[in-house]
Amino acid sequence: MTQFDALTETGSVDQPPISNEVPLPVMHAIKAVEEDNSALIDEAVSRLIEDAGQVGLPRPFLSGIEQSLKTGNWSNFARSLQAFDFLGEDGRFFLLAPYTTSRKARTETVLSAIYGSRLNLGETPAILPILLDLFGVVHEKVPQIVPIVAYAGAGWFAGESGEAFIVPNGWAGLPEGDGPVFNNMSEQLNRVRVAFEAISRIFDDTSASLLLSVYTPQSRLMTTLNAEYSFHEGGHASGIGLNHKFAAGVLNSPFYGAVEEWRSDGVAFETARRALPLETVGTLVASNVITRFGIDAHRSGALHLDTDVNSALLMFHSLIESGMLRVHPNKRLGFVGATFPGLARATEMMSASAISLTRRELQLPDPHAVWTLYPSVISVPQSVRQLFQQTVIDPCLGLYRDLR
Repeated sequence: MTQFDALTETGSVDQPPISNEVPLPVMHAIKAVEEDNSALIDEAVSRLIEDAGQVGLPRPFLSGIEQSLKTGNWSNFARSLQAFDFLGEDGRFFLLAPYTTSRKARTETVLSAIYGSRLNLGETPAILPILLDLFGVVHEKVPQIVPIVAYAGAGWFAGESGEAFIVPNGWAGLPEGDGPVFNNMSEQLNRVRVAFEAISRIFDDTSASLLLSVYTPQSRLMTTLNAEYSFHEGGHASGIGLNHKFAAGVLNSPFYGAVEEWRSDGVAFETARRALPLETVGTLVASNVITRFGIDAHRSGALHLDTDVNSALLMFHSLIESGMLRVHPNKRLGFVGATFPGLARATEMMSASAISLTRRELQLPDPHAVWTLYPSVISVPQSVRQLFQQTVIDPCLGLYRDLR
């Protein structure tokens, strides 16, 4: 039994199990979206509305989807997302709308669908008061993270090639991003399965064991991921604000997007240090390292095209500069002081730099000035880029098939 197999067989949360059983009307709609056949989609949605009561989905919300498909106006869909009108009585939902994402330096909008259930993973600490204490002002709402289990998906929500973290500004009708963020735990579990192998290849045994222990048992995996992403989204809300940057078009390259991700991570770690015990902060840092080094670093766009690969590079650079991450002669990585409090301390320099950058953002005359600010803040030497390639990317070549 592998470490991940043991993880998934021990511990549980009081939630509906991940299941392949999808009601037939829902499956017909998913298949129609997969085939990109508008006539079949219209027919399937109409049938789904008729059977809404039997499959536990809210008929008014589905009727709104039908109307949006006919008119091309998704404003009512967006308002229903904001009001959480998409949820059935037992937390089940079906979403269908155009969704936009950017991979390999290209933005693409695809009609997408997802069927799943909402999870209850408990409350996270209040983040807004800490951000106000740090920066004096916050220009955007801290979005609500909605952890979900997905049973079926199409378009941008189909498996490894799709999105496991569904952000509001991706939906048609929500360009300002004021809506829930869906964290697809079933797809996160699939990716973590591969990430376990990646982390074991990248890090020495002591550091790998520490990092991977944060996700054992499975109930801890879900709650830790949910907490980490909540703090991360709080980081995005600080400074100019993520949605204001999107609206201004200043995150239009892998580098600028990566700096934003790095900045958000650094702010998130400091916010967590002010809200949680140091040991718990270390578990959130470990979760982030697993995501950045075990998943994001291996996206198919690579360093020249992908924002998340570059964000992993920036974190690697920060940890190397801190002196808390070392490279062994065999090219495996190891943390100095491999404990959860040690991980929390390892990101202190990164957090200080990210907070400084955020405060400088707040002094800019308008969001477009980010173009002049970001390049002067972070410059990764070629030697560090090569080290990142040798220690993080190369050991894991071939682990992922189609991770965009």
